[in-house]
Amino acid sequence: MEPVANPTAFDSPAATQPAPPQTLLRAGTWSVDDQRTQVRLSVPNMIWGTVRGTVAVASATVLVGHDGHVQDVRAEIDLNSLDTGIARRDADLRKPALLDIDHHPMMVFRTHDIDFQEQGWAVSGDLEVRGRTVPLMLTVAQPDEESATALHVVATAELDRRSAGIRAPSFLIGHRISIIVDAWLDAP
Repeated sequence: MEPVANPTAFDSPAATQPAPPQTLLRAGTWSVDDQRTQVRLSVPNMIWGTVRGTVAVASATVLVGHDGHVQDVRAEIDLNSLDTGIARRDADLRKPALLDIDHHPMMVFRTHDIDFQEQGWAVSGDLEVRGRTVPLMLTVAQPDEESATALHVVATAELDRRSAGIRAPSFLIGHRISIIVDAWLDAP
């Protein structure tokens, strides 16, 4: 009778399966299609439940290196396009104590680091809002559509409004603002 080898974790089918491939992109500067790209915001509110709104991306670029991986992301968000569906609330959000849009009409995001993970990318950077620079971590899901000319990505983040100097009682505006970026990138 031949001896039976003890199975190990290395012999299991799961251990021999390769990790899902990362999406490798064409090298160059990808531009964001501002007509199809949208930033959605939501914040809890004790009176109205969750308040939702959208803002437009004025411009954005994604730099991809020769290895096919994203190296840099820069985006400008046009706060003048803010739309919560209620004009009076939008006017209130423009005020100096909140977004101060008359003095700071744009939010700007710039990356510091991109960590490629099995499920997508973790993108850390700075968000300039209201004349302040605050750290922001975006979680980018693996792209779900790719063609020779375009790529669709979805990123999520959470921002503590107090770090950006947005002052309001927490029963009016919750501390955490959820951000979803639904972006279409045009190939270089």
